[in-house]
Amino acid sequence: MNIDYFLAEDEEISASTWCKHKRIIFSRSLLDASPEIFDFIHAHELAHLEWYMHVSHDQPEHWKIDVRAAQMTSKKSAICALNQLRYQYKDVCPKDRLRGWRRLYAWIYLSKAEIMREIDNRIQKVNESP
Repeated sequence: MNIDYFLAEDEEISASTWCKHKRIIFSRSLLDASPEIFDFIHAHELAHLEWYMHVSHDQPEHWKIDVRAAQMTSKKSAICALNQLRYQYKDVCPKDRLRGWRRLYAWIYLSKAEIMREIDNRIQKVNESP
């Protein structure tokens, strides 16, 4: 499978996948992340593509993507990356939800409390996975 990779200017560690076009976009700051975080985030984006191509064009609950990415890397990498995500969102409030390109899709309708619950649920599901 041919995948196009792009870099976007963003201060926060992030990535996004455009499944239909097989494009993965990394924030430039992700290149400075630990190898553990980079590997998991890359695997997470590949898991989105895998799901789109082999299961359904409708994306599943996000934790299912995390569990698949943890299988490709490790639970330790997954927990490390999800904790980094939690840290990035800990100060988010409704008025600044839309700053940064990575917030456009994932968190546009969620409150800070919902974001934290979602990330905590994702961590729990990864921990519970085989």
